[in-house]
Parts: sequence; C-alpha cells; structure tokens
Amino acid sequence: MDGTKHYALRLSLVWRAVFLTAAALSFSMVMDAFDTGDAFTIATTLAFFGFGGVVMAKIMLRNSGSIELREDGLLLDCYLCTGLIRWEHLEKSQALKMSGVTYLGLTTSDPEAYIASRTQLPALQHEGDRVLGQGFTRVMMALLTILPPAKSACSLWLSLFGFSPLPKQINEVSLMKWNQENYGSQIAIHKMWLPDFDQLLRELQQRAQPVVVERSPSAVLASHDQRIDAAVATLPGPTQKACPMCAERVQAGARICRYCRYSFDDERFLPATG
Repeated sequence: MDGTKHYALRLSLVWRAVFLTAAALSFSMVMDAFDTGDAFTIATTLAFFGFGGVVMAKIMLRNSGSIELREDGLLLDCYLCTGLIRWEHLEKSQALKMSGVTYLGLTTSDPEAYIASRTQLPALQHEGDRVLGQGFTRVMMALLTILPPAKSACSLWLSLFGFSPLPKQINEVSLMKWNQENYGSQIAIHKMWLPDFDQLLRELQQRAQPVVVERSPSAVLASHDQRIDAAVATLPGPTQKACPMCAERVQAGARICRYCRYSFDDERFLPATG
C-alpha cells in the first residue's frame, strides 16, 4: 500500500434524471431552431444548446471520476478538472457556495504547475471530458466577444450581483483567477458528485495545515538560552564606571576621577592643580 486514498465521484439517480431532462430539453431546442430557418438562430442554438446537450448527456452517461489523496499531492480526474496539485501548492480547500449550491473549492499557489502536470499523467481517464466541458465555457465566452452588446450586457449583469467583469482572455489560468476573485477558490467541484464530501473536506483541510514539530523540554530551554544570549550580545556596553576610592561614578573611558583625583592608570591620587 502506498497510502493513497481514493474518493469516487458518482451521481445519484436524482441527479442522473436532472441531467437527462436538461439534455433532452437542449436537443429539443436545437430541433425547434431548425424549424425557424434563420441561420443566426440555428448557429447560436447549436453552439449553446447543442454543445451543452452533448456535455450534459456525456456527464450523465460517464458516471465516474475520482479524487485521490496521494503522497505527492491531490490528483483530480473528473469532468472540468484534471491534474495534480502538490501538497506544498495546496493553499486552501473549503466548502463554498455558488448560486446557492455547495461546491468543493480548491486553490493552488501554482496554477501553471497544476495545468502542466497533465502531460505527466497519461492515465487520466477524464481528460477528454475536461476538454469538452471547458470547451463549452470557452465557446460561450467567445460568442460574447464576437457580440459586444451581449458581452456588455453580461458584464453589467455580473456587476449588479457583485461579480468581476468577464476575463479578457479565455485561457484556463484566467478562468481560475476569475473564479478565485468571485468565489474564493480557483477550482470548484459540485457536491452532488461527492457522497463523502464532508470526510474528504476534513482530510484536505488537515493536509493544508502547517505541521507542528514537537520539541523536547531540553531543546526548548536551549533555544530560550540562545535567544537570551543573542539579545544580551546586542546590548550597548557600559557607559560609566565606579571609582574604587570614592565610589563616585565617572565615564567608562575616564583616566582620572574628577571627584578625588584618583588615577586609574597609575592607581594613585594625583596632586590637586592650582
């Protein structure tokens, strides 16, 4: 055993029915668009509902995916997110709300390393699902870019609800940054996929906590003494000294006591000057 913990992603029968209904409605709207005969309506309907229907149907049929807690990091292999987040890069894991729905939120300090890890993970089973799902998002954003009034209206709608404007670029890093700005996490996985959501979240949060190294009492005392010695070493030297004859205090560099005329160098009294 290598210590890997495996959490399967699977949909309940209720969610399967929801996706099946959504896919059927999407395909129905595509067929209705063809009845209009308008090329623009057909194109936009195919781009949104046709592509969206395929995505939802595929998600429903491919009822699988996984999250693995490995020794080297967190391996994601499901629709919309694939890759390895190393433990030292896992900044935060939390339960977050998006449009009133609970998600598992993940944030990595190195998004580029997470994305690049896919090239070293040839066994990913859902890379195609991720490409398809993210492709749907990018197609929608590309359509908004082509249609400036629609993009302006969408940005205005987002601002009314306190969201940031749509990112200028549609690459994955920009989308992760937008998610973090608006929801507090770069990656979001719907709770509906995770029957063991609470247990997984607890384990991830424990992994993200700093490790506390216990030290023996002798080590603590030694460290304490070292800090005291270092502090004393930085203190300024004495600025005064006491005369051994009259006990008055004079400057540390004085060679003759100004009170009794005692010579510190000759160790005798000097005659008074006229």
